[in-house]
Amino acid sequence: MDTKWIDQYNIEAEKYDMFYEEPIRNINVYLVYVNKEKEISEIKQSTLYLNNLNVIEKDDLVKILSERDKKFKLTSMFTYNIDLNADNVKDFFFNTEKYDFVKNHTQINDIQLQPSISFFQELNGLYLLCNEITKDEKKRNTKRVMMSFAKPKTRKNRK
Repeated sequence: MDTKWIDQYNIEAEKYDMFYEEPIRNINVYLVYVNKEKEISEIKQSTLYLNNLNVIEKDDLVKILSERDKKFKLTSMFTYNIDLNADNVKDFFFNTEKYDFVKNHTQINDIQLQPSISFFQELNGLYLLCNEITKDEKKRNTKRVMMSFAKPKTRKNRK
């Protein structure tokens, strides 16, 4: 029995493996630090390996945020997740304005990601924007002491 055609088919199919959707196993994390003058002062890039496929867990987010510089506070968090399927790739290149892959996150919870074509997996990312804390913001966090103008209870004032 001649099986050369099966081998030929497998060789041809390997060329298109990069256009099949795969679950996301890791994602690039970018910590962007913005100084008081609203200029980017530093960008730290790392790779986060996901415990569950397609899910950035809350515990991982908390761990990343605890490692950030304490002079900066988290102001924005968003993901860039290219979730195209093989049928939409051609349309995407000719109509890029029709697609929006950025999703803003307002709470620190588990983040669900969509499977991505393996060719675009390197582009997926989690972006954390941190602004430098100003002196005014530090003052807002101080504890207020409430003064009472009532007479203190001493022996002399007790009646």
